Amino acid sequence: MADFKDKTVIVTGSSSGIGESAAILFATRGANVTVCGRDELRLRHVMETCLKAGHDAGHANRVIAVAGDMSSADVRADTVRKTVEAFGQLDVLVANHGGQYFTASLNDVTEDNFDKNMDMNMKSVLFMIKESIPCLEQTGGSVIVTSSQASSLCGVANIAYHMGKAAVDHMVRCLSLELGPKGE
Repeated sequence: MADFKDKTVIVTGSSSGIGESAAILFATRGANVTVCGRDELRLRHVMETCLKAGHDAGHANRVIAVAGDMSSADVRADTVRKTVEAFGQLDVLVANHGGQYFTASLNDVTEDNFDKNMDMNMKSVLFMIKESIPCLEQTGGSVIVTSSQASSLCGVANIAYHMGKAAVDHMVRCLSLELGPKGE
């Protein structure tokens, strides 16, 4: 992995799992990192781990945490704003947030829980990218989106999750055509 000294990275969904590991890895490479997630206590732990990992690797990078649900437009805007206020720029967005909001068969799925799942797994990813693009254009930055193997699998009682992840994969293909020529 390249050196990210003097680069700034937002990693959404970084209070655990892939997001946590990505945030720590970027920190060890010298990046300033914004960790984001719904669990404020876990974020504090990840933030401290990132700082230690970066400093142990010889970097003087900084880390901030923004707690909240990426389904909220205000949280997405605050995340980008606080990142730029703290570090002066944004170079990489790792859109990693999402999850399985509920499990329900076709007979049990409701419009409300379907919408919440799509908001968390697809809509919020699209609008977090949109929120970040003006800053990324200034630095020639990049967008990384994580998904799930569920995007290409079918599962009983998980229709909304599988559909949401398939939509994310297709969204990435579409956005690569639109944003790729610009360097994002």
